[in-house]
Amino acid sequence: MKKERNPFIFPALGMIVVLLIAVFVFHRFSRADDKAVGLSLEEAKHIALNDAGEQSDQVTYTKASLDQDSGIPIYEIDFYTDNNNYEYDISAQTGNIRDKDITVHQKETSTGSRQQKETGQVSTQDQGSPTEVIGVKKAQSIALAAASLKESQVTFTKSNLETEDGSLVYEIEFSRDNQKYEYDVDARTGAILSYDIDRQEKLPARSTANDRDMDDDDDADDDDSDDFEDDD
Repeated sequence: MKKERNPFIFPALGMIVVLLIAVFVFHRFSRADDKAVGLSLEEAKHIALNDAGEQSDQVTYTKASLDQDSGIPIYEIDFYTDNNNYEYDISAQTGNIRDKDITVHQKETSTGSRQQKETGQVSTQDQGSPTEVIGVKKAQSIALAAASLKESQVTFTKSNLETEDGSLVYEIEFSRDNQKYEYDVDARTGAILSYDIDRQEKLPARSTANDRDMDDDDDADDDDSDDFEDDD
């Protein structure tokens, strides 16, 4: 007597194979992600605190998470103290600080400073003449000193005197290599109100070999075009 085959055997085997492949791919990509993120969240926090010169028990975190920026895994670490707000983007692969933004809290220490904040007017008793400012050159030198750079090492892209919340502020921006620096400097006191340092990732240059191949292809196309014209 001929034994009949179970019609469900092959579909079941097919499903098992598909599941095994899915499990393999999942674990493969999981291991790749683990290798891509070579830094733990706590290590990223330590890097940010170390750069800011703050202690962990003196700050309050508002954000500490793993994210991506143009396909690159980064830790976003945001925290504040009584005096400053800090925002850091740290590479989860290398631990390099890709971007940081530090804002200094303005304190009201006198009647004049309260008046400036509430009405946008400056008390001449506290800060001198409303038109008395430190000058753009002085603001640039303050920003350069904060960045530990010299004027010959950078390219200035912006040096403007602006009004922010009734206060005069110099917006100083410059770049060096693949880093961009932005500083807001109080136009009367010279105090740095905020700054941002943005590290731009360099894209890999196209290989010379590829360029040569493309040029050869263009030359071949030109030769073909010339041959066609000769035939005519």
